[in-house]
Amino acid sequence: MRNGVHRGVRRSPLWDGRFWRAVCSLRVLKRHFGIACGVGSEEINLAVGRRLAARRAELGLTLAEVAKRCKVSLQQVHKYETGQTPLSAPMLVHLAECLGVAPSYFFEA
Repeated sequence: MRNGVHRGVRRSPLWDGRFWRAVCSLRVLKRHFGIACGVGSEEINLAVGRRLAARRAELGLTLAEVAKRCKVSLQQVHKYETGQTPLSAPMLVHLAECLGVAPSYFFEA
């Protein structure tokens, strides 16, 4: 063991930059969304849902109009906005395309 890291770990794929960038991005999410300890899925769902609602408001659309435009039910859009239902990655990309933004929009301040 050297510098608190076992030799085998330094050779593993976890030791490359991708792993540490992911860890750092979790820290950014914590700071960004004001989460003190641990990023829970509920907090992320709620934050993404708020951004979805904000984008809908920016465009001046109703829930029904977003549902029709994105081909999902009104109830489902409402559940996404309130954080009751988690958004899968494919659905997040689909909603981003329907609303004319990049998927990263939902994670910005």
